[in-house]
Amino acid sequence: MVKAIIKLVLIVSIIKLRNREIEDLSKTTIEEIYLIDFVLNKIQNFTFWYTDDIDGFLLNENKKIRTFSNRTEAKSFAQTYGFKMIDEAVIISSDIVFTLDTETLNCDVILTYWNILSDVAMSVNRQFLGDSRTEEIQKIYNKLFYGCNLPAIKKDGDDFLPIWSEKEVQKIVEVIENGLQILSDSLE
Repeated sequence: MVKAIIKLVLIVSIIKLRNREIEDLSKTTIEEIYLIDFVLNKIQNFTFWYTDDIDGFLLNENKKIRTFSNRTEAKSFAQTYGFKMIDEAVIISSDIVFTLDTETLNCDVILTYWNILSDVAMSVNRQFLGDSRTEEIQKIYNKLFYGCNLPAIKKDGDDFLPIWSEKEVQKIVEVIENGLQILSDSLE
């Protein structure tokens, strides 16, 4: 499932919750949603991420990310509105910034965080450092992407194992912290 989440974001539609009805402003039908468990400073916030031609998060009428206090409440919401919910939650925790180093950096995990935080920022119309087109950010993103060693990308049997400088790891931490701040500001 994590591989399904690793995507670049091009367009995000806004979902509004109004009078217990969901209004999709881009006219896209969302049928399948993924449960995301955001853990910020040890506090859990469950929400839904959707992907199709567009990626994004369910928003409330105040354009904040719609959250649920537990999995049961989220599941009930999905059933009420007829969504097919992928029950396996992806956990995005603010604790990650304390565990990043040049030796143990997991490209799959970091790219998942990066892409989900990009979707958060685009959903709430905020600028995310990770979406910057600077050469430095693009180089790091590409290294992460190729470091995932996706079967469709590999040209031979050898895995690409990126070597990270301290400066690159610090920039990754900066990107993740920026995204987590946007997330924190954007939860209802």
